[in-house]
Amino acid sequence: MEQQTASALSFDGRFTTDNPLYAKADSIPDHVPPERVFDFDMYFDPSPGGDFATTRLDIRRAGTPRIFWTPHNGGHWVATRGKEIDAIINNAEVFGN
Repeated sequence: MEQQTASALSFDGRFTTDNPLYAKADSIPDHVPPERVFDFDMYFDPSPGGDFATTRLDIRRAGTPRIFWTPHNGGHWVATRGKEIDAIINNAEVFGN
């Protein structure tokens, strides 16, 4: 199986959507609660100037769960706070594929 890489860049340096690695998931997995789904694409930052720090603050201010699932980039979980990130990193048995 050929491995996808993050090398598909457009002229402005952003990742292109024609690379299957960055495609939106077709559906939400059954084990993902609907209240944990948030439409967020970390490679296409909507904030002015692409300021990721501002985007993260906006996500927190919107009341988004500390851990949410996004359908972007094939679908994946996103942790937004240090405590949750640390728990994920230190629990590979639980959070690993």
